[in-house]
Amino acid sequence: MEKAFRELKKALVQPPALALPDPRKPFTLYVHERGGVAAGVLCQKAGPTWQPIGYYSKVLDPVAKGWPACLRAVAATALLVQEAEKLTLGGDTEVVVPHGVPQILGTGAGEKGMRAGAEDEGFMLRWGLRAGAED
Repeated sequence: MEKAFRELKKALVQPPALALPDPRKPFTLYVHERGGVAAGVLCQKAGPTWQPIGYYSKVLDPVAKGWPACLRAVAATALLVQEAEKLTLGGDTEVVVPHGVPQILGTGAGEKGMRAGAEDEGFMLRWGLRAGAED
């Protein structure tokens, strides 16, 4: 089992598993939360396929772990967007989540998308996201 884990770890950090980010292209961040753990993959389009740029796994704080699933999804999204910012550097990022995060935040962004505006217009705008719900 230990050998398989080491091989998997090695494979995940070698090409073509991860690519360098291209700041000129938009990013897509896939987020999922289960059991108080936020998991995500940051990708960019590379020709006809998607290329992973980064893998994320973060434990939610004890307060967020006690929230209902829909609110844990919001917390997971916020946490992973902050982590992905280290690679996106404020670039256009679409977030795909299996819950209605845009509806929970009251943005309606699931239908229209959301673009960066003023810095002070809230968390989602600060990150320049186009949030999309996936059901």
